[in-house]
Amino acid sequence: MLPARYNTLVIMENQTEQMIALMEEKLKGTEEKKLRFFRLDELKRNIRRSSIYEHDCEVCRLFIPETEATVNHIGEAVNVPGKERRELDRLIFRLSNHMMKEHGFFPRYHFSYRWSIVGIFSGLILGYLLFRLFPDHGLIFAAVALIAGLFTGQILGRRRDLKIKDQGKVM
Repeated sequence: MLPARYNTLVIMENQTEQMIALMEEKLKGTEEKKLRFFRLDELKRNIRRSSIYEHDCEVCRLFIPETEATVNHIGEAVNVPGKERRELDRLIFRLSNHMMKEHGFFPRYHFSYRWSIVGIFSGLILGYLLFRLFPDHGLIFAAVALIAGLFTGQILGRRRDLKIKDQGKVM
């Protein structure tokens, strides 16, 4: 006999797949451009993830009924501006933020972008200090510091992105 948790996992997986099938059925014939604009593939992946984590995470459990209600009106939400579209946008945003903060899923190149900006600003500050300390050759030091900051940020960010990718936590 299988454990009770396994039975509920199978039931929830079936329910999630039914919800995604209903979503695809309601969106049949919708332009690919609109589907990408509303990040509906990301929504599908996050729906699957929330069904996986719902046994351990109260917030994921609370997202399931809200997701079901939104999926019932997803055709209107994508094709007609209004209340349903705002609810869809809000759901996608909140679900993505929850997956990032609580479960460690991140978009591609998230850390590369973030650390590149930090590296640029650090390079600017260091470059400014070098420019003030060595006025004769300060411009060269400032440029080198800026470039070094950018490359350092890229390297640190890519390392972290690769680590996220290896863990299978890419959103």
